[in-house]
Amino acid sequence: KEATSSFVCAVLGNIIFILLVAGLLVWLGVAGAILGIIIAVIILCCIPEVMSIFRLKRLYNDVSPKDVVEENNDEDDVAASEEEAVSSAIYQVWEAWKLNKPTATFTWIFIALEVIFLYLWPLIHMAVLKNAPSTILFLFLGIFSGVRYFLSTSVLLQGIGNFGSIGLREGEALKHKGLLGVKSKREWVAKSRLSQIVGIGNDKSLRFWNMIYTLLVIFFVVVVIGAVATTDKSSTESDGQVKGTSQTLLVSGFAYERQPNLPYPTCRLKKGLEIPGGDGVVDLSDIAFVAGLAYVKMPDSQIMLDQWFGAGVATDNVEVIDDFVTVFPEYSQSAASYKLITFRDTPTFAVVSIRGTATLWDLMADAQLWLSAGLFQGLRELLPLGEVWTPTLHKMVKFVSALEADSTSQVAYYKETTKFVKYLKENTEFTTVQVTGHSLGGGLALITGAQSDVAAVGLSAPNAMLSRETFDPPLTKEQLNTLTLNIVPVGDLIPMLDDKANLFQNIECRADANDIFGCHSSTRSLCEIMYTCGSEGRPVVCNCTADYDYPQPIPTGNQTNFTQACIEAAVKMEVEVVKMESNFTTGGR
Repeated sequence: KEATSSFVCAVLGNIIFILLVAGLLVWLGVAGAILGIIIAVIILCCIPEVMSIFRLKRLYNDVSPKDVVEENNDEDDVAASEEEAVSSAIYQVWEAWKLNKPTATFTWIFIALEVIFLYLWPLIHMAVLKNAPSTILFLFLGIFSGVRYFLSTSVLLQGIGNFGSIGLREGEALKHKGLLGVKSKREWVAKSRLSQIVGIGNDKSLRFWNMIYTLLVIFFVVVVIGAVATTDKSSTESDGQVKGTSQTLLVSGFAYERQPNLPYPTCRLKKGLEIPGGDGVVDLSDIAFVAGLAYVKMPDSQIMLDQWFGAGVATDNVEVIDDFVTVFPEYSQSAASYKLITFRDTPTFAVVSIRGTATLWDLMADAQLWLSAGLFQGLRELLPLGEVWTPTLHKMVKFVSALEADSTSQVAYYKETTKFVKYLKENTEFTTVQVTGHSLGGGLALITGAQSDVAAVGLSAPNAMLSRETFDPPLTKEQLNTLTLNIVPVGDLIPMLDDKANLFQNIECRADANDIFGCHSSTRSLCEIMYTCGSEGRPVVCNCTADYDYPQPIPTGNQTNFTQACIEAAVKMEVEVVKMESNFTTGGR
């Protein structure tokens, strides 16, 4: 009965586990084909366990002793027989047999290959690349690891059992010849080398921290890939930009009134930032709109600027960017993408909007710029009293980042955007420049603003406090605390990377609990800001009700049907795009 119940429990347990995983994946909205593949893989992984228990059950049935009770009236004999039957048990034992014993020549060849390919080759490669920090660190770590790998007493003992077994043959007493005897020494060497070859002896703590590190890396990659997959839910073009109609559709004649509850303190900013025409006051919605505009290609972006600010008030200025690339041709093949928004009534003012994660190069920039800070954040959470390390954590992040300085410099988009902002201030008529961006673009905006001494606002941006000394030139706490502002949707994972500076604004997110990356959308954030702070005379975003379940705005004109107005706005947008594309010349970044 026990064997049968164990088999039934194993089957039911695996079924419940599979159903639990399937339910979780359905709750997360995983596509049907992917869901089927994952469940199939889990079933294949569970089958061996179930079959093992089934074979154990059959084995038990085959070898289980039969209760034989002699037909006599001796109660003591019956009791003894029952006691013997009850105490019977079966054990399943696995034994590992070494079928081949490597020769000394093979052992030395194997060790030589390990040293050459796993140590000397990478060391020489890093030295040729003139990566001094990595070369020195790898040199010493290799020496220490080699000593620990080949001479560790605990590892060797796991391979040979214990010191008492060295030189001890079956049926003989331990005899010493010299210290341990020549044969004993040879046996010690052979067994220790063999233990390395077959992989006997693993450090549990090392496996634990390797697992933690791997999980943190997987978490970071999943977060960033999710940000790529859900950035505005747009159909991304090859250059990472989208059509305006697939991202944000604007319609006039409707408005959101400011909510009666206490609004966000930064709904209207009166210091440090400015947008022409605001009488010295900047609406947070204007900044969020311009941050998301970096994803939209021309001429769609110009049409949206005309709808938002008014016809001809703001311009997607590609000419200035083209002039910058002409002066600095090293950026002609750069994967960085940004826009320069200029204003007709304030010719000395401009806003630089930097695009977020949309291409593979963007993904590499995300990983290499913020991976070290993210890993140390995770380590800080795992350690008891981890917060006590915060004052020195940025030094640790700097040290780790220095090891990959060469590769990081290849995807350091902030160098280009910082040089562009400085170029605007020094070589053009623009005396006042501000920087904004979403996601990776927001993180680059925070870095660029601090380095260029201009105001910067990031939307769903990774922060820069822990990694401040990894950039070139490095940032200071004062720069980040006084020049940068990050708009952080509650539940968005990307702004959790790195520690925040003093200035940040949390905003609500209405995404479902199973929509892990839903709060990262710049359009959703724009909708939240407009709904809470009021539209303040700007056109309303149709996506707010169609995609994000916000209430319909109130009409302010002749049109009262918001859905119909959005349909008409979409048709009008398509007509204007076709009209502008006929005389549009590609340019800018």
